[in-house]
Amino acid sequence: MDHSFPWIPGHWSVSHFHRLASNSAAAHPIWVALRRLSATRFWNVTRTPKTQLIPRVLEAYDEFLMQVMEKGSTAAVIQGKKVFSWMLRSAWLCMAPQTLLIHSQCACRDTPETNSILFDAFDELRFGQRTSFGIFQCDALEQAPKYSDWRNLLDWIVGPDALRCLPIDILQRSACALRAAQQQQMSKARELLEEAVQLLALGLDCFDHSPWTSAGSSPQRPSLTAAEVLHNWHRRPQDTTESWQWQTLPSKDPGFGSSLCRVEIGTACIDVSTGEISVNGMESSAYLQQCGDSYSSWRRIRLTQQLPERREQKAWILHLTPLAATNLWHLLHILLPALARHDGPDRQVIIDGLDDESFAKGAAIRNRLRNSVAWPFLQILGDLIILGADGVGVRCYDDVWWGYDATTLFGRHKGHLSHSDTHRAVQKMLAYLAGDTPTEKHWRPRILLIERPPPAPRAVMNGEALKTLLETSFRPLAHWADFGQEPWRSDMRQQWHLASASDILLGACGAGLAWSAFMAVGSILVELLPFMQLLQQQLCRVRPGETVAWDKTPMYAYGGLSRVTQMHHVCIIGLPGPNQDATQQSLGMDLNTWVSSNIYVDVAAVNRTLRTALQRP
Repeated sequence: MDHSFPWIPGHWSVSHFHRLASNSAAAHPIWVALRRLSATRFWNVTRTPKTQLIPRVLEAYDEFLMQVMEKGSTAAVIQGKKVFSWMLRSAWLCMAPQTLLIHSQCACRDTPETNSILFDAFDELRFGQRTSFGIFQCDALEQAPKYSDWRNLLDWIVGPDALRCLPIDILQRSACALRAAQQQQMSKARELLEEAVQLLALGLDCFDHSPWTSAGSSPQRPSLTAAEVLHNWHRRPQDTTESWQWQTLPSKDPGFGSSLCRVEIGTACIDVSTGEISVNGMESSAYLQQCGDSYSSWRRIRLTQQLPERREQKAWILHLTPLAATNLWHLLHILLPALARHDGPDRQVIIDGLDDESFAKGAAIRNRLRNSVAWPFLQILGDLIILGADGVGVRCYDDVWWGYDATTLFGRHKGHLSHSDTHRAVQKMLAYLAGDTPTEKHWRPRILLIERPPPAPRAVMNGEALKTLLETSFRPLAHWADFGQEPWRSDMRQQWHLASASDILLGACGAGLAWSAFMAVGSILVELLPFMQLLQQQLCRVRPGETVAWDKTPMYAYGGLSRVTQMHHVCIIGLPGPNQDATQQSLGMDLNTWVSSNIYVDVAAVNRTLRTALQRP
């Protein structure tokens, strides 16, 4: 099998690299580490307990780190790093629970806005634009496990979780090491850098391809890479008299995503009832990368040489998470690149990923999907086979696609989907949704408020005052609707019609704002956020003393969506609540509570913003 093929079958990896490592002609020093790693043979079939295997794999990683130290520069081992990181990923996947979907340690699905904020803050440290460390909550690390001890990594290895975020843990320790060095606590700085590098063993293959580390680097401002973390660990401070600063490295960052997200896998058979995917190849388990809104989870498949000869022609496997099926903003991560790739009805579309207790099981999966926000959009792709829902039987195909180009609405780099591809995908959705005549076809509001009353999280607590403003100052231009209640809730086309016909969409941070994807180029999205003591300068990028910012946050959720769809984005910070002490400042409290805090809208700021927006061409 060609070693560039974008799967990582454990048996093949071991035997292939074991031969290379044993070859005396292989002069590259990284083979020393590879030889040690390949000596941990057959981790995917062995009965040796994982608690014995994991130290042996980490010993190989320590050999890799020794090569970094001996060469004095990660550039000398960067070629071997890529190969070695794939072997590490193969080992971790084989040691993880053998479920169909295995989360990457770089999945980072919990509070991705906060992740963006922390990476932005660390970039400011890297380039000498920040002197404050409060946002990194370094004191909290005193209570965290010490990851320089491999036993504290065990849970990460055998129980990967989509809500964990390895890049953030590495970044936080790197930032706090810099703070410790500035405070002349050199032993603490060394310990934190050691922890950062040990954590990197779990994400050496994915760290450079997260939405936050990928920034479409320029020579003037290269993005953070695993090589840079290793470089600064290598030159870590040795004594209290030494002055130590973080050093940046140049990088050739390809942007978010990788070639593994979109694969033509050739001949394959799919068991419709169990979801097992079998692909032609040497007998082994293998893994496909699922990039959607999960940021590089892994889908386990089976390689086999015993596929039946009678097969259908073409199929396309799309992985859809339960969250994406029920939340339009998450769904856009899948629909936009999928519809851009969709080439017509002659390829059978197979939906993977919904056979999950959090969504439904068996025949109930299709019923649940029919009532979800995803259903009307998935119809554009043609007739669907839904794994786990559509009876029994095995379907085999000669030509099977997996996935699509990775796209993210977070981070500074959005993936490789062009504006023209995005608009082509949106136009397909618009054409399909326009198929049924909406009841308000001839009425077109200029301003649409999507209501978010209690008890929803981030509820607008003074919504009546906001509607009074629209009623008295902006009628007949303004309209409002609560998409979470009937009749709107069950009528996707009415939601689409109101949003797509508007020039200005106004509402609290939440999935309802994702309807802005269907508005015309140049339209305006006004996002309402809760009051914050300190975080507003990061999350909204407002100037000190101000509460409104235009087009300042393309790296966050709805600023990112606006960037992808070529709209304007306005961020408005709310007022303190009646029981909130506006003088008590706590960055840590802001970080931990903003995503669930209720919103008291600054009605005067909204008034000024709408008047400015209406004056724009």
